[in-house]
Amino acid sequence: VTYYNMTGPDVNVSTASTVNITIDNTRPRIIPNAPVNNTNSSSAVVTFNFTVTDTVDTVLDCNLTLDPANSTFGAVINTSTTVQNGTATTFIHTIQEGRHTWNVRCLDTVSLSNQTNNLTFSVATTLPTLTLNYPPNASILNSTGFAFNFTPVSNVFTLLTDCNLTLDPTNTTGGGIINSSSNVANGSVTSYQTTPADGDRTWNVQCRDPAKNFGF
Repeated sequence: VTYYNMTGPDVNVSTASTVNITIDNTRPRIIPNAPVNNTNSSSAVVTFNFTVTDTVDTVLDCNLTLDPANSTFGAVINTSTTVQNGTATTFIHTIQEGRHTWNVRCLDTVSLSNQTNNLTFSVATTLPTLTLNYPPNASILNSTGFAFNFTPVSNVFTLLTDCNLTLDPTNTTGGGIINSSSNVANGSVTSYQTTPADGDRTWNVQCRDPAKNFGF
């Protein structure tokens, strides 16, 4: 920013005239605060927060865009002409489940603009679902060893954070987790090999997604 004080003779008055002008050649600077890149949320209510700074203007015009690369669903979801220079600004929106991107663009009074990079976040409000494939309920097995297998499904994520197979979950003495896996593929059949002792047994599986939703 350059300030000029210009003084010169005025033909109509006996005193000098002074004109102050401001030169602004610097674009606004925008810091996206939240949600940070690759955030996972189990809530559909998302808080967008950013801070814009400018060397001259105290108030700027800013747009928040959701899914800017999506020509069908992408859109500006918030516009404000009163964003304060150097102050964190918050917009709160309810976002549909899925993986999303967002950015912010700000404009100053001399039409200098800047825009953040696209940042990614995911909203997962639905718990993972599990299909227990084998052994089926109430089955009688004559085998010294077999594979428990199940299929986890997430509406959003390609990988489940982890899955635990529990044998006799209601038995506080002998029951417990007998196998665990990390980064389990969404929609894939997953197997755990084991050799349970004779008797009536129960089993279940619990899986957790990256938004910390648990499915049973």
